[in-house]
Amino acid sequence: MLTLPRIIPLAALVLTTACGHAKLVASVHSPAPAPGYLLTNVNVFDGEQPLGPRDVLIRDALIEAVAPAGTLTAPELIRVDGTGKTLLPGLVDAHAHLESSGEALWDLGLPDLKAISEAYLYGGVTSAMILQGGEDQFEVQEDAERGKLLAPRMLIAGPRLTAPDGFPLSTIRALLPWPISRLATSNIRTAATVEEAHEVVDDVAKEFSPPLFKLTSDALPPGTPKLSGEVLAAAIRRVKERKMRSVAHIGAPEDVMIAAEAGLDLFAHPPSGGPLTDEQLARLKKLRIPFVTTLRFLTASQDIAKDGGTALERGMVHPETLALFAHPPKDFEFPGAGSREEFESLAAGLIDNVRLNAKRLHEAGVPLFIGTDGGSPGVFPGAGIHRELALLVSLGVSPAEALRAATSAPADFMDPTHSFGRIAPGQRADLLLVRGDPLTRIEATAEIDMVFKDGRALERKPAR
Repeated sequence: MLTLPRIIPLAALVLTTACGHAKLVASVHSPAPAPGYLLTNVNVFDGEQPLGPRDVLIRDALIEAVAPAGTLTAPELIRVDGTGKTLLPGLVDAHAHLESSGEALWDLGLPDLKAISEAYLYGGVTSAMILQGGEDQFEVQEDAERGKLLAPRMLIAGPRLTAPDGFPLSTIRALLPWPISRLATSNIRTAATVEEAHEVVDDVAKEFSPPLFKLTSDALPPGTPKLSGEVLAAAIRRVKERKMRSVAHIGAPEDVMIAAEAGLDLFAHPPSGGPLTDEQLARLKKLRIPFVTTLRFLTASQDIAKDGGTALERGMVHPETLALFAHPPKDFEFPGAGSREEFESLAAGLIDNVRLNAKRLHEAGVPLFIGTDGGSPGVFPGAGIHRELALLVSLGVSPAEALRAATSAPADFMDPTHSFGRIAPGQRADLLLVRGDPLTRIEATAEIDMVFKDGRALERKPAR
């Protein structure tokens, strides 16, 4: 029997031979330590509201001062003219992954965790919730903390729990041959009973002690087994007992309510299985459980096939990776959906529900966090969040509210001590400088001038 250490080199050989090129080709580098930075006359969105033109002083890893434009002087620091630009807290992707690069379903390859981590930073995402992980993801986090590589600040969920043969197990197994599928599903656990769910939660807590525990209950595609309401609720309660916070991917509105009443901490998506009722929305407003937006995670591949990628995506992703979205193999079948046309019709209907529910959740006063499901086909790490922001604004959310949902709101969830996510003295200097004003044109968030991580201006190198 092949063990996982033997599967990895075999899978690497198969997929390297099949794919032949790096998917993500932009990179970031950390420069030599600088004495600090003084950004002058820059428009500031502080994570809550616009402040107007300001001077912002960064020293070491922190914001030292924020003052009216023209009032700060520090000749020993590197001066950055912010005229015509906007400074934001670094963006937070509240639903991200390190396990895939965003390539098409028919172009899958083994993930390059270093390249994926750097892609998030290149795109201005300085913090992320990684909503499924195992040993490799925690090693990336540890290496980043030790200065061995560059990665966003991360809150990582351990292996997820789903039903036997539930989503995404059936999809992965249909797409990838063994032993590659064995590797791709190594961070997924299953349970059919309350007792089994308790055992999985206990085992994950013991092995990883993750801050988050992810559950999945979604009949995707239709007919796929999902966790029963009893098992879902019992698992959520067990997660709380084990001092972790629970996050769930749930498709049906009725299952959303079961999870909410059981004490779930975060919804990874608005439900795709149908519209929430007025009564459900009223209850969710009282419970104040945040929902992550993920407004295109099932249809992003269609966007890339049509437009070939945004300017930012074209600077980050290999041209062949982008081109393949428009050219699926003639014999390719979408798991559980058949032809491309059948799959796209199914996905469009599900995403219509996601967007409708996101809009109604916002109107009801339920908290929203910006998140992309980064790594899903067509959702490129670091780049996808800018499309997500624009989509949310198109649903009637103001640019200021959308930016808040991508900065201070999810940052507060990640770190209850509030050490980052705002532009204020004492905050971590994780910052994004963009050209223009995203408060009047949200697309400006993608027009990146500089990214600061822990007070250092990263060197960003796009694809050539």
